[in-house]
Amino acid sequence: MVVAQGKVKKVFRSRISVLTIVCLSAFFLLTSLMLEEHHGFFLLGGLVFIILLLGGVRYIIKDGKIYEKVWFIPTGSLIIANIISIKRAYNTLPAGAASFKRLHLTMDFGCRYPFVFISPVREQEFIMELTTVNPKILVDVPDQKEWRNIHDWNI
Repeated sequence: MVVAQGKVKKVFRSRISVLTIVCLSAFFLLTSLMLEEHHGFFLLGGLVFIILLLGGVRYIIKDGKIYEKVWFIPTGSLIIANIISIKRAYNTLPAGAASFKRLHLTMDFGCRYPFVFISPVREQEFIMELTTVNPKILVDVPDQKEWRNIHDWNI
């Protein structure tokens, strides 16, 4: 928790999964091998992308919004009052998350995005912060270990 100018903000980093690292690395390696020219540049770009994604995704709850940043670059925000429900999701859809174990946030009708996938490390604390701001959020996220966890390494 960080206090700045009398306002409280909570920062949550993104969960990182081994499967995400393996899939992204394999994709960039195989694609760079298939390219005849400039494969080194593509592989270097892929490595930079993986490092940025895995090391720097943060979710910041402040002033009734969720702000997403990749390192120091703001990538978007959501108004917490527009969240209808939170569910567990395991998918490969593009999202600002470095894990396939995600939270599926369903947004109110008329919002820019009908749903958003995020993957904070301290999920239950994150959900509690959201429900403090918007108590109408329907939460369907079990607080238990699942078979997908291997020594606390999530997929």
